[in-house]
Amino acid sequence: MPGRLFHLTGGTTARSKVVRYDPGRWARSVAVKRKIFHAHGVDENARVAVCHPFGLWSIGQVHVEGALACHADVYPIGLSALSPEPLQHLIDARPTHLCGGARHLLQLADLAAKLERPLANRGMQAIFAAGEPLTSGVRAACAAAWGAPVFDVYGTAEFDALGAELPKSPSMRLVNDFEFGVHSGNGVHALSAGATGSLCVRADEHTAWFDTRDLICVVDTDGPSGFGAGIHIRGRKDFAVSLPDGSAISELQVSRLVAETPSLASAQLHVVHQGSTVELHLLYVPHPLSEVNADALSDRVRDINVDVADSVRAGVVRRIQLRSLADEGLYFNTARGKRPLIVVVE
Repeated sequence: MPGRLFHLTGGTTARSKVVRYDPGRWARSVAVKRKIFHAHGVDENARVAVCHPFGLWSIGQVHVEGALACHADVYPIGLSALSPEPLQHLIDARPTHLCGGARHLLQLADLAAKLERPLANRGMQAIFAAGEPLTSGVRAACAAAWGAPVFDVYGTAEFDALGAELPKSPSMRLVNDFEFGVHSGNGVHALSAGATGSLCVRADEHTAWFDTRDLICVVDTDGPSGFGAGIHIRGRKDFAVSLPDGSAISELQVSRLVAETPSLASAQLHVVHQGSTVELHLLYVPHPLSEVNADALSDRVRDINVDVADSVRAGVVRRIQLRSLADEGLYFNTARGKRPLIVVVE
C-alpha cells in the first residue's frame, strides 16, 4: 500500500482539520490546478510565484506542482516575502502570474511601496487569489497594486480547488473532475440553471455527498472544455451567533447586509457580550464612490432579521454602534489570517 500524505489545513474554514491524500487524490488536485492555470495561459514562458503557506496550514505545494505541470518556472516564496530581502527576490523574478491570499498580497504591496519598488507595469498577467472570501474592495486594491487582474479560485479544505474564475467567464466556473449537486431542503439535486441552495460535491457516484455549506445560484451548466457549471457564491449557512435571549445572527445575514448596501465595500459585525445584554458594533469600510447614511445603516443592522429587531426593542441589544475603517487590514483576523464576518467579544 502506498504511503499517505496528511496535511493540517484550514482552507476558508474557521478551524483547522487534517486532510488525507493518497497518490491518486494528490495527482487529481495537481491536475485540477494545472487545468486552471492552463486556462489562464500559464505555459513554458510563464514565471509563477506562489505566496501561499507550505506548512503547516495549507497545501501551497499543489500550486507549485500544478504550475510545473504547465512547464512554467516556479518560485515557491510562501509567506517569507513579508520581509525586505525575500520580497526583493520576488520583485526581481518579475513573475507573470502570482498565487496567494489577496490580503496577504496587499501586505506585500505595502512593503514594496515602503521600499520604493513599484510593482505595477512589470508584465504581470494574472493573480490567482485563494484561501479566503474575495471582496470587491480587496480585489480592486490588489489589482491596482500589482497591475494585473485578480481571479478567484474556489475550493474547500476537503477537496482543494473546485473551480475558478476564467478570463472569458463572468461567473465562477466549476471543474468537471467532481460531481456537483445543490441541496435545497429536500435532498441533493443535479445542478440546473437558476437552482439555488448549498453546493454539494463528491468524488464520484460511489462516494457520499459533502455539503460545502456555500450558498450558490447556478448561472448555467455548459462550460468550456474541462469545466462545467457556472455559479455565483452568495455566502455561507454554517455560522450563527446566539444572543442572550435566544435570537441569532448568521454570517449569511451579515453578507446580505453588505451586498444590499451600496455604500459599503465590506463589513464585520462584533457581538460584544455584557452580562445579560449585548452591543452590536458594525465595523465597515465605505465604498469610495458612495456616502454612508449612519442612521439608515444602523436601522439595517437592527433589521438584519426579525429576532434582532425584537431584541433591540426588549433591551437585550443595548446599543448598535458603527465604526468606519480606513481599509480592510484593520478588521479582526484569526491567528491563521482568516477574517470572520462575525466576531464574538466576551
